[in-house]
Amino acid sequence: MRVLVVVPYYKPAYIYGGPTRSTAGLCEAMVRAGHDVTVFTTDAAGNKTLDVPASRCASVSGVQVHYFRRRHAWRPMLFYSPDLARACRAGAAGYDALYIAGTWTYPLLAAAKAAIAARIPYMISPRGSFMTWAMQKGCLKKRIYLRFVERPLIDKASEIHYTTHLEARQAASFEFGPRPVVIPNGIETSLFCDLPEKGQWRRKLHLTDADRLSIFSGRLVKDKRLPLIIRSFAVASNGLPSAYLAIAGPDYGERKAILKTVAELGLEKKVFLLGDLRWSELLELYTDADMLVMLSWRESFGMAVAEAMAAGCAVLVSEDVGLADEVRCAHAGSVVPSRTPEVAREWRTMLCDSDLKALGRNGREYALQHFNSDNVAGAVVQALCRPTEAPSRSVVRATIGGDGGAS
Repeated sequence: MRVLVVVPYYKPAYIYGGPTRSTAGLCEAMVRAGHDVTVFTTDAAGNKTLDVPASRCASVSGVQVHYFRRRHAWRPMLFYSPDLARACRAGAAGYDALYIAGTWTYPLLAAAKAAIAARIPYMISPRGSFMTWAMQKGCLKKRIYLRFVERPLIDKASEIHYTTHLEARQAASFEFGPRPVVIPNGIETSLFCDLPEKGQWRRKLHLTDADRLSIFSGRLVKDKRLPLIIRSFAVASNGLPSAYLAIAGPDYGERKAILKTVAELGLEKKVFLLGDLRWSELLELYTDADMLVMLSWRESFGMAVAEAMAAGCAVLVSEDVGLADEVRCAHAGSVVPSRTPEVAREWRTMLCDSDLKALGRNGREYALQHFNSDNVAGAVVQALCRPTEAPSRSVVRATIGGDGGAS
């Protein structure tokens, strides 16, 4: 199958977080399955520009990627690129289907219009754009823009792809025309088959095997609610000298605030800031951790949660994290409201749980089956191949793994 993937940004634009990794992983998995995949994207990297060849094809981890110049960088979230639009119009007819990720962006307009003109089926993946938190900012402008610009294009898609059931539920009120299908983001489960030797990070941090190590992994941004994590940890760990917290991830303006909160609470010897880690170091941290904590309020999926589960790490997530349903289903940890008392109470309960490793085993079994990138890619391709007549608004539960469960 020949698939054209159109996205506003692509790796190495990691400044945009999880969607960069998940979209690239999907493309690479489709290529491994024997499909012909081409990516049209922009050279956007926040307020900067990627150092990539403009409008020329580059092989990125086996995927053929065309990076087109983004214009009007003073309004970077538009991802406006006339060159990308011209390429879509000229090339769409040569593909069997289009996969378009990200709404509120110019690439969606260009790709959907080109697909309609060429009579090619296309799938749209909003990546959280229609979740409650996403619609709160600029709500009136977004609804006007949606009504007159994007909705006519979304409604003509063959399917709309949500990555979690939470995302699908929150977007249901819009009653879009395409069939909704829930297919999770994939992870390279082969990376988690042979985990690193335990104890490497514990030795670096001077911790023993008996100490309880909680971790956070992700960009240090306000959306991740790191002050809430630290305040909750202070309450949860009170009277537990063996409890520690490690925070890993690149700083996007929150490091100073984190250090201030840690100092105010007197946690300098209990909280470690590890900075931005290489993948090998992060995998070692997942392996050594007892639990991962994610309390983000803008998280349509949560790649770090999926990765931690695959590494056998128990998880504590807020109700706002996309994978909350999956954590419950897998019995991989706990889901809590985003308030300090509730978070701290459940965190402490988990720290004192003698069978915390059982939650990790449950999560690992679930993640290796349901988040397998090859199975996820197969589900996306299967959805792209479905007939487009008479779409149903009932959510399609994609088959991931061998039991027909939905992720």
